Amino acid sequence: MPRISVIVPVYNVEEYLALSLQSVRDQDWRDLEIVCVNDGSTDDSAKVLRLFEQADERIVVVEKENGGLSSARNAGIKAASGDIVCFLDSDDLLTKDACGVIVRAFDRTGADVVTYGAMAYPEFRSYPWLEEVLSPRDVDYEQFSTDILFKEQSRPFAWRTACRRDFLLESGVLFDETLPFGEDQLFHFAVYPRAQRASLISDKLVQYRVSRAGSLMNTRLHDPLKMAREHANIIRHIVADWRDGGFLARYPRELLLWTVDFLGFDILQLDEPGRTEMLDVMKGIWAESFDEATIEACAAVDDARARIVQAIWSDRSLASGNARRAVVYRYFSWKYGTRAALGRVLDVAKNVGPIGRLRESIAHSRRTETEAYHDEEAWEQRDEQERAAALERVKRELGDAAVSS
Repeated sequence: MPRISVIVPVYNVEEYLALSLQSVRDQDWRDLEIVCVNDGSTDDSAKVLRLFEQADERIVVVEKENGGLSSARNAGIKAASGDIVCFLDSDDLLTKDACGVIVRAFDRTGADVVTYGAMAYPEFRSYPWLEEVLSPRDVDYEQFSTDILFKEQSRPFAWRTACRRDFLLESGVLFDETLPFGEDQLFHFAVYPRAQRASLISDKLVQYRVSRAGSLMNTRLHDPLKMAREHANIIRHIVADWRDGGFLARYPRELLLWTVDFLGFDILQLDEPGRTEMLDVMKGIWAESFDEATIEACAAVDDARARIVQAIWSDRSLASGNARRAVVYRYFSWKYGTRAALGRVLDVAKNVGPIGRLRESIAHSRRTETEAYHDEEAWEQRDEQERAAALERVKRELGDAAVSS
């Protein structure tokens, strides 16, 4: 039985897959299993998987009909045999020491869940929000605290969270296959409250490929209303899971205030009629999930979120005009500082909140267009060469007979 299983969901990534798999094969920690789940790819991903399967006995390939990322990850969990399972998207890379660092963190802490850091790949495509969320501190939680969800850099990417496989099987936590977007958020909201111990480590163990053309995240950046609707659906699923697990009754105020950070602020930035639509959606979710006393308590908190709670729950005049801009400014100033708020409040719809922060992944940086172009061009060429070299390497290992088969 290997100490760790790396689960790699695969769907139409033939150009990126070889380099990703090679990063796992090259791990310093050798006692591992690589579970590749081909989720009904229609390109040549299956051929790449067969080459690697022949070249490395640690690779297990699971073939299935297309069911989406969550379905592929769940199939990988069920097929894995390692003590620990972690996830790697098939266009990302593991650092050479990643598996060893993960195993030693579990051994040191006895944790059920370990979340680690990551870095943008390439680094010049990084942006402040991404750097922040990919940089957890070193901390151990001996029991569940809402701080791990709401105050730590613990979310939203499941590919930087490893779990004891027995813990997942015993708790029944899997990825929700009915949720087409935001499954990573729901996964974290499910695993942390159920874990006896959880740890965060600051080691950056994943190179996260930023803004690959055609990626799932990249396709959602240009439709704020669609993203808001999907975020509302994520909230519904999290509330339902917390209700079933008994966590909603224990932490209603904390969860409601998180929904303000996750969606409420961005609702106020939408254009009409989308803003009115989402204000009604959010109010409906709160009415179904929280009692009046909880909502009133959140409307009285000593920070800028209280005004947003009021805007959604009772004071609909804040849905438009100068009053709305004042609420957005106050929230942004509280969250990020007065200077940042002053610089952005006149253009909040483009520059503030999760949607705006994600758009920065397309802009990449504030350097001159010429500098950015040359960086992009040089890196793309180098990346293409490295991806091709990874595929050629495995072909050489197998020899001409395997290549021609």
